[in-house]
Amino acid sequence: FDMYRSMARSAVDTHPTEDDDMADLGGALKYIHTEMLTEHYADPLRTTRKYGIDVLTRKRYKIKNTEALLKSPQQAMGEFGQFVTYDWGQATNPGQYDMFKDYGDFVG
Repeated sequence: FDMYRSMARSAVDTHPTEDDDMADLGGALKYIHTEMLTEHYADPLRTTRKYGIDVLTRKRYKIKNTEALLKSPQQAMGEFGQFVTYDWGQATNPGQYDMFKDYGDFVG
């Protein structure tokens, strides 16, 4: 599946993948329209966009979740597990930790 990130061209491929703040195409476009293109707030004489963002990058991923997850009632949306809250590269909701014990690492 494809994941997207809006960013400055000079920053493309400079961050480890696990540190990228990525979204599906709809999420990336929503971010651009609600956060970046705030024309009525910006200086009309500016020469760059907010945060210097000037490209939308795409990365393609192939994933395979664990057999335990694929055969479980926790499976959602085909081959994906449930949504899990992540911040700074780690799960941050203690109420969800048991899912990792039961199903291993998975993509939600």
